[in-house]
Amino acid sequence: MTTWREWLIDISDEEFKESAYFNRTTELLNHEKINQLLKEQNIQVTVALHPFMKEFEPYFRTIKNDCIQFVGFDELSIGEVIQEMDMLLTDITSVSWDFLYLNKPIIFYLFDQADWENKRGIYLNLNEDLYGYKAKNVEEVYACLTEIIIGGVNYNKWYSKATQYFDYFDQNKCERLAARVLK
Repeated sequence: MTTWREWLIDISDEEFKESAYFNRTTELLNHEKINQLLKEQNIQVTVALHPFMKEFEPYFRTIKNDCIQFVGFDELSIGEVIQEMDMLLTDITSVSWDFLYLNKPIIFYLFDQADWENKRGIYLNLNEDLYGYKAKNVEEVYACLTEIIIGGVNYNKWYSKATQYFDYFDQNKCERLAARVLK
């Protein structure tokens, strides 16, 4: 899952196809070693672009690969995806918090970290506060995927950071919310 870039909204199709967002994402999805790893390990990748990127979705769907399935946000339930998927490969989408909470591996592919920090700003220090693997290029993503898939990593190595971000790890959220509202 990737998030949107407000600086890519309302640009021409040609400008979009020249963007780092499009080029780094397609480079990742077309990466020979990654695709070989996916095929050898019988891994299925589901790609979901942010709804604000929907107008550009057809350009991504031209990628033909038996291991990669594209879905629009209108074709899936985020809650089901969070529960069903074994890991998350993302840029900095907020869905990553759910994967941390569930102790699932996360790879942050931050190919445009400087643009993100300069054009939008960020509430985390992306060099120190991330709660998953960090990759700045496709080769680093491949190395992280190899460690997770071949190494059998089925948990988040940074899960100990979760207590910095979440107060509760229980099934009583509705009860707490109701009690607070009714006070």
